[in-house]
Amino acid sequence: AAFTVTPGNLSSTVTGVAVSAAVGKENAAAQAFNYATTAGSGNVQNSAFAIGTAGTLGATSVGDPKGTTFTPIADTKIGTAQANGFSSGYTIKLGTASGDTLGTAP
Repeated sequence: AAFTVTPGNLSSTVTGVAVSAAVGKENAAAQAFNYATTAGSGNVQNSAFAIGTAGTLGATSVGDPKGTTFTPIADTKIGTAQANGFSSGYTIKLGTASGDTLGTAP
């Protein structure tokens, strides 16, 4: 996740957010970052992206606003199902100062 925070007199304010998540059979990549829209302007942009693949995925220049390079290699067992699972439940606690649960699964 990437956040833009504007300072205030008594408290700061979040003015921008970018979040990403990725899922892939063998691998995945996700980036969230901030970068200046114009050099020296103080204006910041939040960006995010995600990619998931069945084969191997090499990444270079991760987090570089000029671009990241991904080099995929095909899955040699593409016909084999991906088997992921959770052995027990989990809770997600996002966005609340008091820790309220926003979702529970499974």
